[in-house]
Amino acid sequence: MPEKIKTITSFIKSSNRASNEKSYNFSIDYPDGVLTCNADEYMEINVISFDMINTMYNINSDNNE
Repeated sequence: MPEKIKTITSFIKSSNRASNEKSYNFSIDYPDGVLTCNADEYMEINVISFDMINTMYNINSDNNE
């Protein structure tokens, strides 16, 4: 039987985090049922690209020295 592949593309941006989360430590929540597999299946998560933009976005009074 041919392997069935399901692809989910996510664009994750720290500025879209919950208001109580830090920009360097935040959660990504997917709706129930989006990331599931059967007992005889497995899941792979691949990071295709990572960009760290050099801006003043993360600078605040605690880390500005």
